[in-house]
Amino acid sequence: SDKDETNEKAIISLIFNHESNTSALKNFNVTLTKWTKVLPLYHQLILSSSPEDIELHGIESGSIDILLGIDPNVAKALMEIFKAGIEVFTAYLVYKTTMKEITKIAFKDNQKLLESEKEREKEMLRNIKLVIQDELKKQHNDARQKDNQVSTESINVKINQISEAVEEHVVKGNELKLIQVPEKNEEIL
Repeated sequence: SDKDETNEKAIISLIFNHESNTSALKNFNVTLTKWTKVLPLYHQLILSSSPEDIELHGIESGSIDILLGIDPNVAKALMEIFKAGIEVFTAYLVYKTTMKEITKIAFKDNQKLLESEKEREKEMLRNIKLVIQDELKKQHNDARQKDNQVSTESINVKINQISEAVEEHVVKGNELKLIQVPEKNEEIL
């Protein structure tokens, strides 16, 4: 029955706080379309089973929270991907905040130093995606060790699309929450 099938899925919440995601229907549609493509790709990256249709469980008000039903193992692994991205982004923000006053005093008008600092910050932002990609590769390799039926088709393309979506979501201050898991998977929480 549909009720039993729903109980087998974890419920995640994609939370869109950033105005550029939610201010126009066109932008919101583009963002949702990206996630509609990325979640099945991610499922294929870490599981050998075919991804089922993503169930929409609700839309919360305030910020826009999209509640989706997905495989519990995919939900757990996706949380790990987001954690990796958030850790690196948080470190970037701390670095930028800390260095702001230091560079103002120490670099003064030295354009060479100021430019090198801008480049460092750009590279730190690029590093968010690289860390996410590394984690995705690790998860895929771990999944392949456990189940050699996990797809190896277009891995780099999938990893690139998934990492871009996660990076964008994190950098814009959007969130992902694991809301509910099936009883048999409660250790995920």
